[in-house]
Amino acid sequence: MNRRGERRREDRISVIIPAYNAQTYLRQALESVSAQSYPHIEIIVVDDGSTDATPRIVAEMMAADSRIKLISKPNSGLADSRNRGVDECTGEWVTFLDSDDCLLPGALDCLISAAVSQECDIAVGRITRRSTGVYPTPSREVATELLTAHEAVERTLYQRRGMEPSACGKLYRRNLLRQERFRAATWYEDIDHFYRAYLLAGRVVVVNADVYFYRCNPAGFLSTFTSGRLDVLEVTGRMEKYIAAHHPTLLRAARDRRMSANFNMLGLLSLQPVSHRYDMMMDRCLDVIKERRADSLGNPKVRIKNKLGILVSYGGAGVLKRFLRIIYAPRKRVITLSRREFADTSLALGQMVLSDGYIPDVIVGIRHGGLCVTEALAGLFPEAKLTAVDMKRPGSRLKCHAKNFMKHLPQGVLDRFRIWESNLMERRSVSVHAPVCIPDELKSLEDVKVLVVDDAVDSGATLGSVMVSLRRVSPRASFRSAVLTVTTRKPAVRPDYCLYDNNILIRFPWSMDWKE
Repeated sequence: MNRRGERRREDRISVIIPAYNAQTYLRQALESVSAQSYPHIEIIVVDDGSTDATPRIVAEMMAADSRIKLISKPNSGLADSRNRGVDECTGEWVTFLDSDDCLLPGALDCLISAAVSQECDIAVGRITRRSTGVYPTPSREVATELLTAHEAVERTLYQRRGMEPSACGKLYRRNLLRQERFRAATWYEDIDHFYRAYLLAGRVVVVNADVYFYRCNPAGFLSTFTSGRLDVLEVTGRMEKYIAAHHPTLLRAARDRRMSANFNMLGLLSLQPVSHRYDMMMDRCLDVIKERRADSLGNPKVRIKNKLGILVSYGGAGVLKRFLRIIYAPRKRVITLSRREFADTSLALGQMVLSDGYIPDVIVGIRHGGLCVTEALAGLFPEAKLTAVDMKRPGSRLKCHAKNFMKHLPQGVLDRFRIWESNLMERRSVSVHAPVCIPDELKSLEDVKVLVVDDAVDSGATLGSVMVSLRRVSPRASFRSAVLTVTTRKPAVRPDYCLYDNNILIRFPWSMDWKE
């Protein structure tokens, strides 16, 4: 083989994408890899026992790009999926991409250039959490910084900007990952893994460029509280013991990172409606904070956020819990769906209905957004009859006049306006008896299953009025409702199915403030 061929084989990159019920954003993730300018890649999707359309989407993408491969296995978690991908890949280099994120243009070129030029086994790029959009291609000549393993671990533990423990946004030499594997059955497998990988590599090159787009998915693991999140307490405790035994000069940094995890979990636990279930766990968090706080308060490398929490903790457990409840209280946020994202999200909603065993004979969309969702569901329920109901919403004409003005406003201003509007809506009284235009075909239905669909439930007035009207004209039919999001805490009517619940406001392609 000629030298050119040997070079290509040595620098081949395997992009590993673990996927579990990832149909909503998987297509975009794959497209972001296929579009990379770096040519010597393989794309491995590890399907972790998905029950949705994930395998079908991968099959469709494989037909368009022969570099994509699919590995299917029973559900066993993210860590095992990463390891399986490493075992099966053929590239000399490996990078990971979560199924709801994207690689930015030029990311692989940027990372491989830094790793090869600096002769490092790990290259670290920046992760951006900005809104989706067009990003400039990073130059091959971006600034890099060569760090010792000690420096890289320390900066990550102190949570310095650009140094995250995430397994993504990095390029690893494959042999390193085959030696330091991800720990199975671990929720925070990236925090558990990064320091062992860095210390094995000996050196890390940091690239001063955005290479990875992290989607703030409101349905994702880190956006919701589950008991699995408490795993971070065990992970950071294990990390502290490992570093104390093998790298004691990093012990102060490890202790501070463990204290941060305990602050985080204490804040989330204090918000739970049945928080007394977690009293013992909260006491453990408080004990760790008390034990570590004096050392961290006097440590100049500890970030201000931690020091503020430490100072409040000296006021007692009650004061600290009230403070953390304010800091961690859920806040409304706005997400924008592109046309493709809307279609995939609608399919995810339909899959939720399907997995519950409810197969509708009729799908009724509430104009206009609900009708768009209905049309997106048509492929999942081919036997269902599609129809629509209409009602006049106050304020719609005003919004139409304001559209030309709103498109010139910055996205951040539009988001704040959305949140303000939603907060006002929560305060007003709601009636579920507004007039609804029911077509004749929906009257006097008997012994059929009807699914009423809308894009969102705000006050609940629209969905409530439609459901009341339909039940009145067809009392013998069975009715259920499905929406993509419920935006208020106490709507007049709560749907039977929804993807996002509370505090998630969605900007759809037909929204007045949606920008192409």
